[in-house]
Amino acid sequence: MKLVKIILLCVACFATNVHAQDLKILVNKKGKVGFADANGNEVIKCVYESVNPFSDGIAIVTKSKKKGIIDTSGTVLLPISYDQISKWTDELFLVKKGKKVGLANKQGKIVLDVKYSHISKLNTYGKALLALGGKQVTTQGETYFMKAKYGVIDAKGTILITPQYVGLYEFSFNGAGVLPFNEGKRLEFSYHTIKDTLKTDCSYLGFSKNMLNIYRAGLMDSTGRELVKMGLYDFIMYPSENMVRYYNAKRKKTICGYHNIETGKGIQVAEFKNGINEFNFWSHGDFRGGVAPVNGSAWSFVDKAGNVVRTGFSALKYSFVTEKWAAQNQSGTWDVFD
Repeated sequence: MKLVKIILLCVACFATNVHAQDLKILVNKKGKVGFADANGNEVIKCVYESVNPFSDGIAIVTKSKKKGIIDTSGTVLLPISYDQISKWTDELFLVKKGKKVGLANKQGKIVLDVKYSHISKLNTYGKALLALGGKQVTTQGETYFMKAKYGVIDAKGTILITPQYVGLYEFSFNGAGVLPFNEGKRLEFSYHTIKDTLKTDCSYLGFSKNMLNIYRAGLMDSTGRELVKMGLYDFIMYPSENMVRYYNAKRKKTICGYHNIETGKGIQVAEFKNGINEFNFWSHGDFRGGVAPVNGSAWSFVDKAGNVVRTGFSALKYSFVTEKWAAQNQSGTWDVFD
C-alpha cells in the first residue's frame, strides 16, 4: 500500500511539473498577461502587467506595479505587494518592500523578516552578509551602507550572527611573507559594498564599533560567541590550536603574545623596540603541535602557558607534511622535533 502511495505521489508531481512546463505566457487584447495551456486555452486569467515563466511550479507576477508569486493553478502563494522579487537560492527568494529586504520560500512563507537594508549573495561556504539600518552611500562607484549593523546568515536564511556590529571583519588577509605577521590570516578591512560576498566560512570573525578600521577588534566564533573582548589587543591573527596571536603596537614599541581561547587569558612572550610598521623580521608564529616560535636574541619555543621549552636557535623551518620542526642550533646543525 505504501509503495502504491509513493508511486501515485511521484506521478502527481511529474504531472504537475509537465503541466507547469506546458503553461505558456498569454497576452490578451488589452495587453494584460496570464497563462495558457498547450492548446492556447487561458488557464490563468490575463490580469497581470507582466509575468515570469513558470519554474518548479511557481512564477513571479506583477500587478499594479507590485510583485508576488503564484502556482500553476493561479493561487497566490506570496502576496502581490512587493517592489522586487528575485531568486536568491533554489529554495528562497529575495523580496523587497521600499528600502527593506527579506527572504521568502517557494511556499510563500517569509523566512527572514523584510526589515533589513541589505542581504548579500551567498558565498561558496553558504554564508551571506546581513545588514540592518544604515544610510546608502556611493563612493568611487562603490555603494555601501554607512553605519549599518552587520551580521551573517546561512543558505536557509537562518541568522548565525545577529546584525549588531558596525564593524564586522573576516580573516581574509594573507599574512604569508608580510612582516611582522609572516604567516596565517589577519583581519581584513572592508566596508562591505553591495556587490561584495563574504570570502570565508566565517569560522572566526572580528568585530568592532569602527566600520573603517580593524584596529582593536574583538574575536567571535561562527555562532556569534565573543571569544576575545574588543579593545583588548591592537591586532589579532586567525586562531591556531585555540591560541590567538596578537600585537599591541605602541609608537616605539610592539608587544607580542597569545590569547588562549579556552582559558580566556593572554600571555606576553616578546617585546621589541620597534613600531609595528618598522619590523623587518618575523616576531612570533602560530602554534603547531602545542608549541609556537618566538623571536628575540635567539629563536625560542613556548608552550600554551608561555613557558620556554626550547631556545637558542638561529633559524627555523616547519614541514606541514611531516608536522615536524627543524631548528638550526648554535653549532650550525639542525635539530628536528615534533
